[in-house]
Amino acid sequence: MTMRAPAQEATGTSGASMAKANFELLGWGAVENTTHDVGTDLFLMARDARRFDLGLLVGAQVKSGPSYFEAPVYDDESGHRVGWWFANDQDHFDAWLDHSIPHLIVLQDVETKVSYWAHITHEAVVSTGKGSKILVPADQTVNEAHREALLAVATNLRPPLAWEGSAWTGAQQLARADLLRYAMVVPRLVAPHPNAALIEATPEKCLAMVVLVRLDELQEGRTRTFAAVPTMLEAAASPEWRWQLVAGLHKYLHNGDPKQLLTLARAANEASDVAAGAVVAAAALLECGRAGEATELLEEIIQRDVASPVDHAWLQAQLARAYAESGRRLEARDLALAVQMLRSEFPHDASATAIAGASAQLVFTLSDFGDSDLAQVITAGDSTGAWWRTQVLAWGLGKEADQRFIAWAGDEASESGWNELRAASLMSGFTADQGGWRRSTSLIARHRLLLTTATSSAADVAGHLTVLRLSGDERNLKAATAHVELDGPAVAVTAVAHDMDLALSTRTTVNADLSFLTSAGDVVAETDADRHVAWALRILEDPAAYNERLKPSFHEYSVLWVVRSLMSAAGETTRRAVIGHILALGGQQDQLTAGGWARVASATSSSWTVEDAHEATKRASDHHWELEYALLGIAAPHEAEAMTRLLSEAARGDSEAFDALGDVREIPTASVSTLIDIVIAQIVDQHERARSGAGYALGGTDWGWWLAAINLCHPSAANWSALLEHLNDPLAHPDHLTKSLHLLATHTADIPPKLIPELSTAVEQMLNRPDHAWSLTNSEAIAKLTSELLREFTRSRDDGRLLALLRGTRADRELAAFLLGLREDPTQLPALAALAFDSSPIVRSGAAEALGLWAVHEVGGNPVHELLNDLLQDPGTRVARGVASGLGGAISRAAIASHEEALLTHVSAQVRRRTRKLIDKLGSAG
Repeated sequence: MTMRAPAQEATGTSGASMAKANFELLGWGAVENTTHDVGTDLFLMARDARRFDLGLLVGAQVKSGPSYFEAPVYDDESGHRVGWWFANDQDHFDAWLDHSIPHLIVLQDVETKVSYWAHITHEAVVSTGKGSKILVPADQTVNEAHREALLAVATNLRPPLAWEGSAWTGAQQLARADLLRYAMVVPRLVAPHPNAALIEATPEKCLAMVVLVRLDELQEGRTRTFAAVPTMLEAAASPEWRWQLVAGLHKYLHNGDPKQLLTLARAANEASDVAAGAVVAAAALLECGRAGEATELLEEIIQRDVASPVDHAWLQAQLARAYAESGRRLEARDLALAVQMLRSEFPHDASATAIAGASAQLVFTLSDFGDSDLAQVITAGDSTGAWWRTQVLAWGLGKEADQRFIAWAGDEASESGWNELRAASLMSGFTADQGGWRRSTSLIARHRLLLTTATSSAADVAGHLTVLRLSGDERNLKAATAHVELDGPAVAVTAVAHDMDLALSTRTTVNADLSFLTSAGDVVAETDADRHVAWALRILEDPAAYNERLKPSFHEYSVLWVVRSLMSAAGETTRRAVIGHILALGGQQDQLTAGGWARVASATSSSWTVEDAHEATKRASDHHWELEYALLGIAAPHEAEAMTRLLSEAARGDSEAFDALGDVREIPTASVSTLIDIVIAQIVDQHERARSGAGYALGGTDWGWWLAAINLCHPSAANWSALLEHLNDPLAHPDHLTKSLHLLATHTADIPPKLIPELSTAVEQMLNRPDHAWSLTNSEAIAKLTSELLREFTRSRDDGRLLALLRGTRADRELAAFLLGLREDPTQLPALAALAFDSSPIVRSGAAEALGLWAVHEVGGNPVHELLNDLLQDPGTRVARGVASGLGGAISRAAIASHEEALLTHVSAQVRRRTRKLIDKLGSAG
């Protein structure tokens, strides 16, 4: 007899088969539970989009047939169907909720073959009194659109592993495929403990030790950890690729050249070797600022599609980092978001969570303000791997502090601390943590620079400055560059500028690159200055794409500062090109940009011709006042119309017109009386505001300086009583006095002798005033300098005071050099010579200027010239500038003849230009 199966059996069987098929279309493994079905129809093995098994299991109860779709739920407002209730007894729901793996309820529509699902959780299950029910959403289907949501269910119950107590023992059971990644990202789990002895050396253990920069333990004849370890030459020649990787990374740490690592990356065959090799090489390329090459390599390796899920995400994280550095912001953000799946899919993998945390930081960095959840970023970044890396960094900083104390105590500091700082930077780079890499790399560069002196190898100092530049530490790079340029070895700064290519700036380096050249302009070689300016002018033609790609601070304004800084070093052809660019500008109405162009124009003023001045006068009114007045100021010495306009507007009290007038000595005498009345009125207004409690208008035009300058340069119109009143006013702000005091101190010879006592009294009274809470300048030091120089001018010499200065602070010794320079007493040459070799380059510079004055006035004879020649060998620019300043008053070539070659070939463009200008002047005078 033929038996007929029940209709519900056919429906149930076909429903489970349809659901199974839908999961298989996703690439998931699906197995029917036909023998022990107590509420689980399917066991589902979760896989990622690349069909890699994730080791995650999900259970599914499948219900099919029309009856399960008879209780639809509708939205009260829209009337749209939102899903169906599925009800069952409480025992079934308890079994699913208590199961060791997450469970789904799947409603299968056999007509449409669509599978609808819901994750069975305590929050989703609703009690009915007799049992429970759960809403199966109508928009939650088993298909590609819901892959991520289904993966989230699969990872729901996977707990992270605890790594506490894993002191170099946590990776003993790691699979070979994971060892290289662990050795690079969390090396403490692979490297043997420092106290371990006579264990077997493997390439993975040795690689982890190289990452931790425990290089001494790998040297032949010095190892106490391994029973036997190959030399790096032997490792490089090994037929095993992993040993070659150990040797390649070891070599890179010593020479900084990623070439061998790039070769190794393309020679790898095993899937995990391919991923590790690509990451090592890409991280090295990124360290060197070669983001384009890193991108090319990573795209090539990812295209091969051989990596395991974690390794694939690792490669994606590095590519996201490379994209970000290249300015491909949206692509970088999308990749970094894709990497976040590691947190839920592989919470047991310490390397995976570290990589995911780094990528979360990148997502946050690349997001618009308010688009990213800071709390989530902090949580993601708080990984075990990050803790361990921070610990290594802390060890390095602790050793650094120890060495600073040793140096303070009088002993010689060592390199101690560098190994740990370098290890932290390597781990950050291999994890794709750009922020962590930047911080640790900056610390390395500063650590190394602290151990250098003015006489250190220029190549070494240049290397450390380059590392600081590549870390993107703009603030510290600016300080370091200024220090090395001024105090030496300045040629190190020249070398860094020579090796730079602004077209290769990355998102990390762009601001540091621009800031470096702004600080270094005086010592950049002429050909390099020309090259950098040409690049800048191309960018300034159309800055939008550059700004969007790299997001530099202050956009084109920063580029304009570079151009301005490089004008002293640039060749005349480049300076003429810049002037042509300025004259061809469309109307510049943005104040910041106009101000930048104004400073560029001022830096080229010596190269403007009469024709340029005429064109500038015509075009000036097209621009914002900052550039307008700068052009008029440059044109004024050549173009009567420009001078007339500036004088007219200055006479109406326009402070910007005042500042544009330039050299006070060139102002026509007929206009001076009107201008000095305006200046005095402005000073009176400042004092009245202070008395009324309205406060001080700081910044802008320094009216006190203008009053002092007119008094010194135009004696017939001078009003010294107004200046004395200004200096004596107890409510005058210190910042309103500093520039005028400094001008008086450096031009004491031009002050009427009868005024010296009154000025001296006024300045000495300033020294007794209480400090001002909001002063931005060191007015006390300037007042002290002025007081001493005024005394010296009246020949009220006090050798006891001079001796006190000689054994005083750096500022005191600098002042002593000035005083000795004014005395021009050959018997005091030994004291001045001692200051010329002072430990402080600032003091040496003051002595150099004083000796230059002596040479000009033929005081001290040949020993003075010998001292000047010695000073011109100083490795910085500060001392040479002092020499050039002192010699600047020469009235014959004889005074400078023995120093011309050193001055004309000096690394400082300012020194070279000042010397050429002086020679031209002396030539025409002769």
